[in-house]
Amino acid sequence: MERVAFLFPGQGSQYVGMSKDIVNHYSIAKEVFEEANEVLGMDLQSLCYEGPSEELTKTKNAQLALLTTSIAYFRVIENELGLTPYMLAGHSLGEFSALTCSGVLTFSDALKLVSTRGKLMQQETEQSIGAMTAVSKLSAQTVEQCIEQMTDENGTVAIACYNAEKELVITGHSYEVKRVAEKCAQEGGNVTPLKVSGPFHHQLMTKASEQFHDHLKSYSFQKYKIPVVSNVTGLPHVEDIDELKLNLVSQMIKPVRWVESMKYIFNKGVTTTIELGPRTVLKNLIKRIEPTINSFSFDKGNDRDELKMRFSSTNKQHSSAIHFITQCMTAAITTPNYNWDSNEYEKGVIQPYRKLQQLQKQWTQQEEVLDEDQLKKAFILLQQILKTKKVSSEEQLNILNHLDREVVN
Repeated sequence: MERVAFLFPGQGSQYVGMSKDIVNHYSIAKEVFEEANEVLGMDLQSLCYEGPSEELTKTKNAQLALLTTSIAYFRVIENELGLTPYMLAGHSLGEFSALTCSGVLTFSDALKLVSTRGKLMQQETEQSIGAMTAVSKLSAQTVEQCIEQMTDENGTVAIACYNAEKELVITGHSYEVKRVAEKCAQEGGNVTPLKVSGPFHHQLMTKASEQFHDHLKSYSFQKYKIPVVSNVTGLPHVEDIDELKLNLVSQMIKPVRWVESMKYIFNKGVTTTIELGPRTVLKNLIKRIEPTINSFSFDKGNDRDELKMRFSSTNKQHSSAIHFITQCMTAAITTPNYNWDSNEYEKGVIQPYRKLQQLQKQWTQQEEVLDEDQLKKAFILLQQILKTKKVSSEEQLNILNHLDREVVN
C-alpha cells in the first residue's frame, strides 16, 4: 500500500467560514462540532462559520477551532475513504490534533488541554510586547547572522519555525524583531509580520509553559496507534508518556522543526501527504520542501475529489487482496488430508501455509506492498498444499474455481 501521512495545521490557518462545507455534507463532521460545543460550553461552530474574524483569531479561540476542524476532517476521511495513515505530524498546535487522531488523547481531553494552552498563551500575548515575523528567501544561517548582528548578548530574537529551506519565522520582543526583520530585508529576504501579539516558541513563553506542565499532570495519555512526529525533535514521539508530555511543554518555548520532521517522514517511504485542516499552508510547504511528494489539502473540493478517486480504488484492491489470501488460507486448512507422510506434509503443507500467513500479515499491516506476482504466489502455494494433501484433481479444480481470482487475473 502507498504510504500516506496526515498533516495538521497550526494557528494562522483559521478563517471565517472554515469547515462549513465539510460539516454541511457529512453528519460525522457535524457530530464532532456538537461534541466540542458540549465539552467547551460555547458555540464553536458558529464562531467558525460566522466569526467575527477578530474573535476567531484570538489565540484561545483559534486553537480550539483548528483542533475541532482537523478532527472533523480526520473522521470524514477515515469514514469515507477508510484510509489509515502511516504517520502523523502537526505544526505547533496541530501536534495536539495528530496525537488525538493517533489515540494518545481523547477528543474531549484534547479540547480541555488546548483550551488551557490557548488561554495561557493568550495571557502572555496580552502582557508581553512580543511579535513574530515570517522571513523567506534567506537560509537559516543568514537569518541567524542577522540576529547576531542586530541584537546584543541579552537579545531575545530567535528562530521560531523552520518551515522550509528558506522559509522561517523569527520571534522575540517586538522592537528587536523589527530590527532583525529590517536587516533580513536588506540581505534580500522577504519579511511579513504575523498577526499574532505573542512571542510563541520562545523562552519568553516559559511562564505559560510551566503552568501548562502543571496542568498536563492530571491527564491520562495512551500509547499511540500511529506514530506522531514531534515538533521539538523532528522524530517520532517515544512511548514514554512522561517524556511525551515534556516535549509538548518544550514545544511552547522551542522552535518547530518542520523541515526535519517532513524529511524524516519522506525517508520512511511516505509518498503522499494530506493536510487535514483549513487552508493549504502545509500542502504548499511540502511542495517547497520536496516537490516529488503528492500533497493534498482536504479543505479544497478539488483535492477531496481527487483523493476519492485515488484511494477508493486502492482500498477496494486492498480489501480484495486480503479476502483472496484469506480464502486461500481457509481452503488450505479445511480441505481434508490424504497424505500421511510427515516429511512431505511438512514441506508441502506446513511450510507453504506459513508463507501464506506471512503474506497476509504483510498485506494487512501494510508493511510492504504486495503486487500481482505475490498474489499469484499465494494461489500457487494453495495449489501446492492441495496437491501434497493428495486431493483429487476434480476437487482441486472445484476449490480453485471458487476463489475470487479477479485480483490475480
